[in-house]
Amino acid sequence: MKFREIKKVIRNLLIAPVYLFIFLPLYWLSYIFPRNKKLWLFGAWEGHRYTDSSRYLFEYVCANEPDIRAVWLSRENSLVNMVRQRNGEAYLINSIKGYLLSCLAGTVIVNVSTQDINQLGISRAKKIQLWHGSPLKKIRLDEYSKKYRIIVNVLQRIFPYRLPEWDIIVSPSPVISERFVTAFGVAKSNVKVTGSPRGDVILASNPAKVSIIQFLKENKKVEKVILYAPTWRKGNEEAIELFSELDRNRMERCLAVHNAVLLVKWHYVHRALKPVINELKESQIVWLSEEAAPDINELLPYVDVLITDYSGVYFDYLLLNRPIIFAPFDLKEYVIGDRDLYEDYDKAIVGPKCENWNDLMNVLDTVLAGKDEFRESRIIAQKKYNTFVDTKNCKRVVSEIKKVLK
Repeated sequence: MKFREIKKVIRNLLIAPVYLFIFLPLYWLSYIFPRNKKLWLFGAWEGHRYTDSSRYLFEYVCANEPDIRAVWLSRENSLVNMVRQRNGEAYLINSIKGYLLSCLAGTVIVNVSTQDINQLGISRAKKIQLWHGSPLKKIRLDEYSKKYRIIVNVLQRIFPYRLPEWDIIVSPSPVISERFVTAFGVAKSNVKVTGSPRGDVILASNPAKVSIIQFLKENKKVEKVILYAPTWRKGNEEAIELFSELDRNRMERCLAVHNAVLLVKWHYVHRALKPVINELKESQIVWLSEEAAPDINELLPYVDVLITDYSGVYFDYLLLNRPIIFAPFDLKEYVIGDRDLYEDYDKAIVGPKCENWNDLMNVLDTVLAGKDEFRESRIIAQKKYNTFVDTKNCKRVVSEIKKVLK
């Protein structure tokens, strides 16, 4: 087994007594409660965020399904209060109310794992996995060796609330469905091609207002928005290293010529990192904190050019069919040290591939000037990775959940 796999096994063994003598009895206790098919629980990002597909589906159900009682669970008091201020029903995950609602819910809906909600009460609930994007990097079981998978299977039998069997996994296309089947160890019939709820937000005719975009458009008169969104890395040092060769002055000049701004957004995993680019008052480079832009999906409709590496945001941005520039500066190191990919990188991407920042700025200058050689190729990729290009994904997901509940 790999070293990181061994660490996970040791960590699980160390806290096994808590699982056995406290958590497991509460889980089995939840079996005695009657389930209400019209009570649906929602959560996201292990209870620490109110974002992404879970949020969009929650809000859709609240607005369009009057017979369904939709409840949001969170580990953050601030998020519970925010949802309530928006006229939604919300409670803390580990509160008595959170546990009891989990015991009564007919359906639980998450986008990371059962830790998004109160996993101790979900024994007989229908479990819906929305996931947080289409994976280019291998996820879940696909990350690990065969030996580790055997251990996972054993742990799943001992602690079923940790690694549940999903009744539905939402997918944007058959290609992505194949990845979810192996990643989550489910039957192909459990993966439903409905499109992801996040797609409804990205393609909305009247997208949600984003304060930082409004500020840039109104106060700095920015005409074009470029987003640099690299994927997460194991260490913060590796993330910071991405900017080591950036010629800041040249980038500023390039952006100024086209009256453009470059937004830099870390992956959520690196949200605590401080900017590695010193902010200047008149800079065309803007560092986005988690507070300034907590939800990248609401940001995408305003983005004219996307720059990324191995992030699944690529697949989502294909919905808009706008220019994408790829910056796999550390591809070999990433595949060896972080995660392998589901397919050959060069075959997966559609757009110019840059080896360094100098190459990227040459390409960016051309793209901002209006030259786009990949428009038709992106349409082909769009159909491959996104079966639906509309705003009815939430409706389709709700329909599939209702079928399972019957």
